[in-house]
Amino acid sequence: MLGKELKNTNEITVFEVISKFVENLKKVNFPEDRLYTKSQTWIRPEGEFATVGICASIIYLFAPLTEFIFLQVPLLIEKSTPCAWVMHRDGILTIRSPFRGELFEINESLIKHPNLISQDPYFAGWLFKIKTDKPNYNFMSQSEFSKLYLNKVEILEKELLLNLAESFKPVSIPTLQDGGRIIETVKDLLGAKRYFSLVNKIFGLI
Repeated sequence: MLGKELKNTNEITVFEVISKFVENLKKVNFPEDRLYTKSQTWIRPEGEFATVGICASIIYLFAPLTEFIFLQVPLLIEKSTPCAWVMHRDGILTIRSPFRGELFEINESLIKHPNLISQDPYFAGWLFKIKTDKPNYNFMSQSEFSKLYLNKVEILEKELLLNLAESFKPVSIPTLQDGGRIIETVKDLLGAKRYFSLVNKIFGLI
């Protein structure tokens, strides 16, 4: 609908960038055998042990992920203790413990091969493991999390289209023929600072 109203070729290009971005976000999968937090992390409980990782949504939103930093193990931790730091080209994400316990294992493979998480975020790309003597896995199921996630994607889409309507005029996006550049990603469109601020706010990563 909006695409038909945009007459300028450059504006249509921006609309297409947003549409493709949102379409890909909606395709992100979340395995049914995990529990999920509002901060886009997953938990796989196994009795008193739990494996923690980040959802494929984070990988898509912040790609490429370039480096992982972990706390030394073993270590007693509280709920919300920072346990891992994920570096991307424009900043860093802090991954916190979803509950209290003993941080007893980290995925050292990610230190040497950070791209492993992009290839296999739910198995080989896990982040760390926690042991707890009081397991209370009061987190969201896959269906609950998926519903929340898609709602956030819709909010993000509305925000992006609002930015499009307010900020991008017919002459504001030069083409290569004009001596400008091609807008290929939403981050290009908004600028890194504005993009990450919006994503962090909507997806609860701050």
